[in-house]
Amino acid sequence: MAGKLSKEKRIELEHKIRDSLSGLEGDLAGTYRSLVDMTKEEKDALIDEHILFNDGEDNCLRSVGGYNDWPV
Repeated sequence: MAGKLSKEKRIELEHKIRDSLSGLEGDLAGTYRSLVDMTKEEKDALIDEHILFNDGEDNCLRSVGGYNDWPV
């Protein structure tokens, strides 16, 4: 579970996921964007499209560490 990982391990996991996704082709191909690298405008646009949720109100997500190191 990602919530039990250290910050370093979460970063390592993100890099593995990013690298794996970059190999997808055809209909599965896309662009991976880290929350750390997004501008506020990009985050807001994804929230408006209901793709990204960053309200910090989910108690279940909070209890398992889902907001640990969450970029503001």
